[in-house]
Amino acid sequence: RITATAMAVFIESQSGDLIRDRIKMPLQKLLGLEPEMQTLIVRQWLRRHEVPVLPEARLREFLEQLAGAEPGNQAEVQWEGWMMKRYQLDIWLHRHKPFMLCPDVAWTSGMKVDLGPDLGRLLLKGKSAEIPSAWQVRSRESRDKIRVRPEGPRLKLKQLFQSALIPPWLRPGIPVLVWDDEPVAVGDWVIAHRLQTWLYQNDRKLKWQPADPILARLRMDCQR
Repeated sequence: RITATAMAVFIESQSGDLIRDRIKMPLQKLLGLEPEMQTLIVRQWLRRHEVPVLPEARLREFLEQLAGAEPGNQAEVQWEGWMMKRYQLDIWLHRHKPFMLCPDVAWTSGMKVDLGPDLGRLLLKGKSAEIPSAWQVRSRESRDKIRVRPEGPRLKLKQLFQSALIPPWLRPGIPVLVWDDEPVAVGDWVIAHRLQTWLYQNDRKLKWQPADPILARLRMDCQR
């Protein structure tokens, strides 16, 4: 009889890099395996990262959805406060929280602005200087565009999110810094030329410090 420990060791040896990441799993590598092995590997992924057990029937149903879903579809399963959901070529695993939305906050003074328990804070690192008037932090809006280079095109934020493979359900949780009603920063990895110039002239850097681990991971991935 195979012990649970021996089975876990066997699955780990067969999984390669599938289960090392606690937040994302590459979809195509998983789907390239036999259905029975897919089930074992996903179960070990949850066990390894101390996530509650997903009932067998619901796990199999989720894997069937993954196998049959078109690239634009988002197969999803939720259980005991957790969720797995497909976006593009990855399966995302994280706690199922209420919809995360960046609050609308005026940044009128000080070196930082608080954005709540999930989004953390935006801050300026460097010498103290007066904040320009008309700075606002908010969630993205459908019409938003940003100009990174002085003579470059104004890019839609939706296109930036898509190119960075940021799932749609997480995008509202990314802070957008607005100056005179025009976006000048997305998180702290896309900075408009106007803000770049101000930061350079005042010897400062903009930094986002999200508290939620999923948002922190998004930030890390986007800065690579």
